[in-house]
Amino acid sequence: MKIRKKFSGHLLRNFQVDYLDSIVCEFVENYKKLRREDLGENGWIKVANIINDNIKNPKELRDLDRVLFEQLVYVLPDKHYLLHLEIEEEEDISSISDKLKEKNLPINKNLLNGDSTNDNLQLVSVRQESDELIFLFRAGYTKDDSDRKTIFFIPCILDFKNKLCIIKIREVFRRKTSLNNRTILSLITKEINHYCDSIHLFAYNKETIHSNLYTMFKEESDRAEKIIKDHSKAYTEVELNKLVKSFIDEELKIQDPALLRSYVERIKSIYYQNEAHTLPTNTFKNRFMFAFAFFDGISTRSITRDSARNHVYHKKLYWTLKDLIHDEKKISEVSMYYKFDPDNFKNVNVTKDFWYTEVTFKESNKAYLIEYYLGSRDPDRRLKSEFIIQEFKKYI
Repeated sequence: MKIRKKFSGHLLRNFQVDYLDSIVCEFVENYKKLRREDLGENGWIKVANIINDNIKNPKELRDLDRVLFEQLVYVLPDKHYLLHLEIEEEEDISSISDKLKEKNLPINKNLLNGDSTNDNLQLVSVRQESDELIFLFRAGYTKDDSDRKTIFFIPCILDFKNKLCIIKIREVFRRKTSLNNRTILSLITKEINHYCDSIHLFAYNKETIHSNLYTMFKEESDRAEKIIKDHSKAYTEVELNKLVKSFIDEELKIQDPALLRSYVERIKSIYYQNEAHTLPTNTFKNRFMFAFAFFDGISTRSITRDSARNHVYHKKLYWTLKDLIHDEKKISEVSMYYKFDPDNFKNVNVTKDFWYTEVTFKESNKAYLIEYYLGSRDPDRRLKSEFIIQEFKKYI
């Protein structure tokens, strides 16, 4: 990769200045001294000046480009849209990569290829990494309160292993543009489908997404409720059933079997809700639900969320709504906490500092949308995203 252009504030404003300081100092001797002495009007311009004046070695420029590229693709975006990727039966990532090279696309171009005045969607770089083809687009500029421009990058990953197209959006920047997420998805999918006849990207059926999210809700609910029941100190479930039935039968004289079952379940729900109040989050063994939304297609009946993002199983609305959700077998949103350990993520070397992530799964624009709660500078975002895909792909 031969870099001809210079770094600008338009590009570097995608990153926090202190992050840039921590990266660029690895490439430039006396960086702190140069930083203090530079007369640039703001931190981004100062860093750009130092890079342009002091980093000349092509390998160092490629290394810097790679670090910034990985941040733009894997760390900074907080909304990940999942579409279905289908490729022709005889094709694989190698053959498709070869076809893309014949299309005169910007294969392995550096980020400076995107530093232009073009406001239309532009493909900046195409790169291959393992089982992924990465397309980095730019869609014009955003502007801050001081009218300073920042290039708006949109990464799109074709994950051949999991048959997924993942379009990633940095929402805080997207809000400063005239583009909505629906338009972005439409533009990107149209471009990708155009690049190669062997690649086909498809939206999902909205009802199918809600049904698959329900499957996830049911599995997580069943798991959590078993833990709550196992931790019940006063009664086993068999004992509780017997006690409640006896009380209703003898004291309330309810004879109708269906009505009797309904009242038994209601009282048990109150009991288990109370039991859940006493259980700390670590009782749920590395995962729990902290929010969900039930949508009937006309209006939202309920969004149940724990404000501190603790488990939702102590909420009255959880126990009130779960039977209705099981009857309808669809849900529009599930928010999960995952704690990491080698046992639940066997394919990745998890470091001691790699603790947890919090995400919401929902339907949006006929795609699965995964929203990340942790700050955009989370250094383990890439690893966590891999884990989330591994956990979630069985529901797609």
